Amino acid sequence: MKFHLIAVPGILALLCSWSLAVAVLLTGPGLRRDRLLALLLFVEGTAWGSGAGLLYLMESPQVAWYVQAVFVSMLLAMPGCVLAFVGTLPTPLVAPLNSRVGLIAIAVLTAATELFSSRNRTDSSALSFQPGTRHGMRTCQTSRSTSSIWSA
Repeated sequence: MKFHLIAVPGILALLCSWSLAVAVLLTGPGLRRDRLLALLLFVEGTAWGSGAGLLYLMESPQVAWYVQAVFVSMLLAMPGCVLAFVGTLPTPLVAPLNSRVGLIAIAVLTAATELFSSRNRTDSSALSFQPGTRHGMRTCQTSRSTSSIWSA
């Protein structure tokens, strides 16, 4: 790991979100709303902590790929967490989300999205990343002048 200042906001977001999740669980009266808010804070903190924090500290492309996979997984789980939490708010507009059927539908859709995404993320070519290449093809070298790139 190599420290970069750009990772600090993401790591702070992770620590703050996880701290708030623990505070909500410890101080809440045990309602579904509190548990879902804590879950939302955990997922959101993990997303921003991995994608905007830990990812910038990785030196190995393989480890960075797995950290990015965690980031994408948490981003895909976030809409389901938001909908589940919003369903607990006392308004008739979101009352269908608070039912058992609504929560099961949200969970099934979120799981299906995660499965579809993880199936498409298992491409081993992502693990063989080489600097200076893009999708197996060489990119323009920085030694070329801009005029020669645009005139070709």
